[in-house]
Amino acid sequence: MFKIKEREFEIHEARISATILDPYWYEMYGTEYDHKYFWSINVSANNQVFGSYSWAPDASHEDLLLSIRNWHDLENTVYEWKKPEGCFTVFGNENITEACIIIGKRKGNKFELSWKGLCDIHWNEEYSENVPFEIECEATFCGAGVNASEKDTDETVLERVSQFFDIHNLKQLPLEQKSYKYQSGVGIASSVFLPKIENNA
Repeated sequence: MFKIKEREFEIHEARISATILDPYWYEMYGTEYDHKYFWSINVSANNQVFGSYSWAPDASHEDLLLSIRNWHDLENTVYEWKKPEGCFTVFGNENITEACIIIGKRKGNKFELSWKGLCDIHWNEEYSENVPFEIECEATFCGAGVNASEKDTDETVLERVSQFFDIHNLKQLPLEQKSYKYQSGVGIASSVFLPKIENNA
């Protein structure tokens, strides 16, 4: 369930993931950042027409700082804020002014998710600022994405990931070289670590 005031929507997709930054990018372009990895939560709803306008809300937080090494430990995590963080989209990207995210019970790589808060929509007087929203759904942990460069190998990526996460329940996919490059001319690459799921999950 995805609810904005009294308007309800069906959930299209709910995802939890992690991202580890490329150390080459970090040294060259991201020195103002104070962290080298982060978690993300994204929940999108199916399109619904009200009057003559289509609403397809999306709530996301792409920079969650959670002190979790084992993705199983996302269970029973609470994260809340009372200043603009994250992004709420209906007709354009707007603020989530305050919220509380509760990641609940796990089954396999799926977690119960409760997300309540206030968002900006800037649609009309009723749906303008600090509009209450509520999300109750099941979110899928999709794994960890690793940003890398042509300087990396599967081995260096694995070593980097192991600095931040327990890797015994993650499956590493081969490093993929991209066709595009940084401004410096160094090639960009990426890798993905997928969750291993217990057979009895």
